[in-house]
Amino acid sequence: MATAAIVFLALWGWRELGMRASGERVASRDAEIRQLRQENEMLRGQLARLNHELTTGSFFAVSTPPNVAARVLVDPQQRAFIVVLAPQGSYDLALNGQKIAAIDVPRSGQRTMLLEHLPPQADIEEFSLQAR
Repeated sequence: MATAAIVFLALWGWRELGMRASGERVASRDAEIRQLRQENEMLRGQLARLNHELTTGSFFAVSTPPNVAARVLVDPQQRAFIVVLAPQGSYDLALNGQKIAAIDVPRSGQRTMLLEHLPPQADIEEFSLQAR
């Protein structure tokens, strides 16, 4: 009888340890799910903000040297986002003929920059990019 009681208590203790470990795994997964949901909500907010900026902004073509492509998005807060696809090198960005930025394109051939304090969109005639 004593042996049966010891075996019963050992099995019950083993089961209890297994239940605790399972409970900890479930709690850990629940915490991970909560964290992923928060990150997902944050990313949704960022996506909504970026979509708003894209729909309210104006795209400008950029006159460029051969083998170079560039696009400029000017948003209502008078900031510009420029994306340059070009061979590695240094370029000068001009707005209405006035140099406003130097752009160094890395080996990857792509550079994205934020430009601030631009004139009103109505005053923007053209952007141009020249190799230095």
